[in-house]
Amino acid sequence: MRICSGGNTVDYPNVPLGDVTVSSSLPVSSLDVRHVPVQHVHVVYFANLYVNLNHGIPFVRDHLSLVLQLPLWTFLRERARTTTTTTVTWSMVISGPASHRAQTADMVESLSSSFELVYTTDNCYELPGLFVLWRAAFDRQEDGVSIYFHAKGISRCQRPPPVNHLLTTTVLDPTALHVLEHLQGIDRVGMTNAAHGWMWYNFFWIRNRLAVQLERPRRLARRHYYEDWSCRILRKPEAATTATWSTVEERRKRWGGARPSGSTAGWATRSGRRRPRRARGARGR
Repeated sequence: MRICSGGNTVDYPNVPLGDVTVSSSLPVSSLDVRHVPVQHVHVVYFANLYVNLNHGIPFVRDHLSLVLQLPLWTFLRERARTTTTTTVTWSMVISGPASHRAQTADMVESLSSSFELVYTTDNCYELPGLFVLWRAAFDRQEDGVSIYFHAKGISRCQRPPPVNHLLTTTVLDPTALHVLEHLQGIDRVGMTNAAHGWMWYNFFWIRNRLAVQLERPRRLARRHYYEDWSCRILRKPEAATTATWSTVEERRKRWGGARPSGSTAGWATRSGRRRPRRARGARGR
């Protein structure tokens, strides 16, 4: 791994991130390059069945089936046998009508007995999922991280679309865990971030020590509030930074974009200190 900062480049050959360059506007010292194993990962998945009553449950089943096949979980199991044991807990947060509760419970149970189902009839964008993440973060503030992702595309598709697959396989990857374990100054990880530090598409990792400093998720009619909630810090930490990356070759093949110069993986860090301006308008999906 290489860190580029202020025109200077520092190599860290022993950090297991492969041929990856981290570009930062912050001093290298702010990234705090040292290895601290993550002891606990809380996975929070959210889906809103109200936006697709006919095909929502099969959509969620297909999405979670993909998630269970990802190499991240195999990586964690193998690591537990040799070095560090990282516990994983799962919260499946589903919003939907009461009539869909039993079928949803059967579907979740058929996928994995380790899934905790949090079913609610509340229909307020991603509020239920973010609230579960925020509340649980207080239990493992010092040694834990949380993953948040959702049923991207459920309102328009019968099955998870390509963008859902791309976000899921890119963000839920061992590389993200390596970043959090070796760059202690990084508090959020995702595929691509906005200027204020929140992650586009709401697929992200976040340290619990930062999550507990965010405001309690509120009920608002403006759905974009739930997109930028992860940077709404109430008590300012000494360092709140984000790491983002994109699998450039994969994106170029899917979307026809030009490949940027340099490595096929790019990283960037941004300060998470500023509060975002409130967007105007923005009606629900």
